[in-house]
Amino acid sequence: MLFLSTCCVCSSSFLWNPIRTPAEAISHTASDINELGNQNRSTLANLLKEPNKVGMSLLVFSMTLGGLSLATFGLGLQADHRRAAVGATITCIIMLLVLILSGIGLWSPPRTSITVRLWHAGLSVLIVITLGFILAAWRQVQKDPPPVDVDILPPDAKIPYNMYHDDPPEVRLANEIAARRRKLEAEQAELDKMEQQLNEDKESSS
Repeated sequence: MLFLSTCCVCSSSFLWNPIRTPAEAISHTASDINELGNQNRSTLANLLKEPNKVGMSLLVFSMTLGGLSLATFGLGLQADHRRAAVGATITCIIMLLVLILSGIGLWSPPRTSITVRLWHAGLSVLIVITLGFILAAWRQVQKDPPPVDVDILPPDAKIPYNMYHDDPPEVRLANEIAARRRKLEAEQAELDKMEQQLNEDKESSS
């Protein structure tokens, strides 16, 4: 959603102010500059004249912050935090409401490009589908809530050295040396037993 709203929607909206050439900028007087500034000022009257720009601003703003929020709450759900499901549900509902408001601006005359309206429709469908998954996750958390101390390790818990080994290198080397020593001692004991048996056989034959 973050990629679609910032990369595709903005670049295909064709909503930008006209750029003045250097000759036009030089020929403009102070009154012309003030008039242009008043025309481009973000007042309520100017916003009502161009609802498509308001819809575009709401779309980009809500999808950017909402996408980051959903990513954060998604990590919280993976970590089995109880409040993450509630936060994700509220965030998704707010995003859906803002999409409805932005849709009023984007689909009202004067309408923006068909590409932006299609992106808006696709994002709306995506948010509705996401809301369904989030509600299912929220119901699962309510039915089987994770323990409160899920992120607290017990006092006797052993923290692994890394994702591949539980112990540091020096401990692993010491364990390997001890294992080899025990193996050698067992082999030595077996050799001593075989030698003793051989000597007994020699004595009995003589």
